[in-house]
Amino acid sequence: MKKITKIFFIVLILSIIGCHTPPSRESQDKDFFSFDQVINTSDRILKLSRNGNQISFIVDDISYTSFQFKVLKKIKGSSKKDDLIYITFTNDYLYDLKNFNVNESMIDDLFNDGDYIFFLMGRARKNTFPKELGGSLWLINGNPSIYHISNNRINIFSSKELDQIILNNFSKLINMDENSFIELIESIDE
Repeated sequence: MKKITKIFFIVLILSIIGCHTPPSRESQDKDFFSFDQVINTSDRILKLSRNGNQISFIVDDISYTSFQFKVLKKIKGSSKKDDLIYITFTNDYLYDLKNFNVNESMIDDLFNDGDYIFFLMGRARKNTFPKELGGSLWLINGNPSIYHISNNRINIFSSKELDQIILNNFSKLINMDENSFIELIESIDE
């Protein structure tokens, strides 16, 4: 009798654990309140330049676009210099993307000029996504997770109007030079 009771409780516990699947981070559309949070929750932090290739597709009635980038520098994670990586966005996110330094939309000149620092999270790629994307689906890690390097200065990109408190917390990054920005990331990530 004790053996049957133990087996029953083990099966019950395993079924309870299996039934609870937390929501994915990308579905939470997380806004970060500090730069430390962005750094500490990112799987990879990479300096990238656009490689030119682009894939558009629809999965589960959601339109996506993936852009191919070349790794210029690995700041955090397992990428190597000159690796090619696709970063995937929902089209809704792309249409709302803004450069907060000048408060303008980015849809006309999407990732075509300069280099970028992306804070990324990886997810296992479902079979419904194009195989060209590789084994992992790389997504931005909330808002703000895209930083454009232009004339050795940092511009912050986000998909929506950020709360003034959030902007105040990130204001020290606006127009910071590239080397200081990377040094700040590395000092926080230690």
